[in-house]
Amino acid sequence: MTLYFSDGFDSYTTSAQMANRWVGYTNLTLQTGGAGRFGGNGVVVSNASSSLAAMYGSPSIPLGNKVRAGFYFKVNNSGSANNYPIFTLDSGASTSFAAVYVSAPSGRVSTNKLGSSTGTPLATGTANVCDGQYHWIEVEWLLATGATGSSTIYVDGVLDATVTGIATVVSSTYYPIVAARLNGTFVASAPIFDDFIFWDDQGTTFNTFPLGPRRIVSLSPAGDSTPSQFTPNSGTTHYTQVNGGWSSANYVQDGGTGNADMYTFGALPFTPTTINAVVQLILAQNPGTASASLIPKLKTGATTSNGATLTLGSGGVNKVSTTVWGVDATGAAWTAANVNAMIAGVGD
Repeated sequence: MTLYFSDGFDSYTTSAQMANRWVGYTNLTLQTGGAGRFGGNGVVVSNASSSLAAMYGSPSIPLGNKVRAGFYFKVNNSGSANNYPIFTLDSGASTSFAAVYVSAPSGRVSTNKLGSSTGTPLATGTANVCDGQYHWIEVEWLLATGATGSSTIYVDGVLDATVTGIATVVSSTYYPIVAARLNGTFVASAPIFDDFIFWDDQGTTFNTFPLGPRRIVSLSPAGDSTPSQFTPNSGTTHYTQVNGGWSSANYVQDGGTGNADMYTFGALPFTPTTINAVVQLILAQNPGTASASLIPKLKTGATTSNGATLTLGSGGVNKVSTTVWGVDATGAAWTAANVNAMIAGVGD
């Protein structure tokens, strides 16, 4: 599989920080203070033209493959009679495609082609997701430009709508947009999104649909481990220089090669029965004039694994690295125990 993108929004303290991971956001506001599904952050729709576009660089997914998305959605109003798009796949061009709608006044989820908000939905479920409660919505598209595609929607882990024999795409290169358009009384009711995941059906891990309701937890470095070979910009403690979030001015640095800086992490706030993946995020820059690189690292027990090398261009431009660890460093499935004991960091 390819887990292309996931975000629980809990690592941000301001709306502007979302630009570190999302291509762009328009009129969506980070809602803190326990607004999220599990008491963390969520994003609130604040304008009729609200949108949130995931990922730097669109994935190119061949026709005939399946792509999936899952997210929490909450609103306490179904709006005036219409179908309001809450999730779309968009080519980034004037012709967009593939959408999930919420239909008013029933609050039911439907699937349709983008641009058909006033037309008859291709398929409509029976669950009411506009009841003021969080609902976990999952959608799967079989990518096809002819009448061989399909779309399936689950709500709270239960099959809610499906349609086959449709064209779902006009291009195989796209990025997803959350809350592409919400308008009317939807905006007045402040719809909230949380815990967004986007993946496909390729590979041997994270290859399940539906996943069922998920929870994304954000963990920050909580202690120094070994090796500890980079240099903190202040003091002698390393982890405190890299756990300050997106707005922190602290950092660790290294001008050589073959070194590493590793950290322990705090324990999960609950004990999950299944863990699909651990996603490691690194924010880094190269202030020099020559190219540089970083290597994401994961350690389980005595075994260390390296992720794909992150190339850093010159000029001090921030770059975000995302490494998906589908199993721990030994190749074992993730459990609460090995997540709580994991060590992760960077090398050069």
